[in-house]
Amino acid sequence: MPVEARLNGVAPGPRGVEAYYSPRGPGATPLPRLTSTLGSARHDVLAHVAQRLGGSDSGHRRCAGLATTLALSTALTFRREQRKSLWEQELRRFLELEEAAGKLAEELLSYELRVSPEGEAKFLEQYRWLKAATGRFRRYPSVLAALKDFNHAAASFYQVDRRTGQPSEYDEHAANLEASYKALLGASDAATHRPRESGA
Repeated sequence: MPVEARLNGVAPGPRGVEAYYSPRGPGATPLPRLTSTLGSARHDVLAHVAQRLGGSDSGHRRCAGLATTLALSTALTFRREQRKSLWEQELRRFLELEEAAGKLAEELLSYELRVSPEGEAKFLEQYRWLKAATGRFRRYPSVLAALKDFNHAAASFYQVDRRTGQPSEYDEHAANLEASYKALLGASDAATHRPRESGA
């Protein structure tokens, strides 16, 4: 089974359900562990309030009400921070995909991968990573379709370049590659609710 390539020293996105929201590459940000910190802060506040209110029944009721409010606030804060962390990791995966596709498109269109042992190895390394990425983006149908189109356009352009095609072939496949790359960016922006740049 081939080992998945790393582009520019960046680890590829996670595989499998158990790692879906926990990238293991360099720079991965673990989910925040807020429960112990928030729980400790809540305990300190309640202890202070109980001391100020004394041991009266009304004091105990007020303290119990405050405890309930703090518990709800703690839970909401934790969930909000957890959702933020998960979304940041998901956005990182999209940016990694866009960078990989852009790098391959640029190297193909500038003929940096012209037929040679080094050029072929470089193309296959990047192409296989993008091919494997289709499985990681199946939950986003529009992104998946755009990525498949881009991969097909990249492979077609490389085949034309390998056999030194006619200028008209280069123009046609270069236009297809450029269009498929822009379509991939558009699908990625839509999936992550990012505004498109003018002219993109």
